[in-house]
Amino acid sequence: NCIQVSYVAGICGEAVLQIVSPEYKSLGESWNGNESVFFTVLPCGTEPGDLENAPFFVQLESFEVEDCIRCKATIGYTGEKRYKIRIAEKCK
Repeated sequence: NCIQVSYVAGICGEAVLQIVSPEYKSLGESWNGNESVFFTVLPCGTEPGDLENAPFFVQLESFEVEDCIRCKATIGYTGEKRYKIRIAEKCK
């Protein structure tokens, strides 16, 4: 299943994404004044600048962090909703 999301905030490969697809909004939570959001660690090699300007599609997977070099800064997400994502190039 593809879920349309938008980029809310991020640093060092960590990101908070907001769910745009109405049927999936319940998978998110309220955080820092934003509704229907969740925490994720972006796939290795993903440039946040490519995601910031327009909604995009992801597929949720079990949460595991890939082993790639990341800086140590964190976004400080205090919510409970955390998903690993795969950025979907094409969705049906």
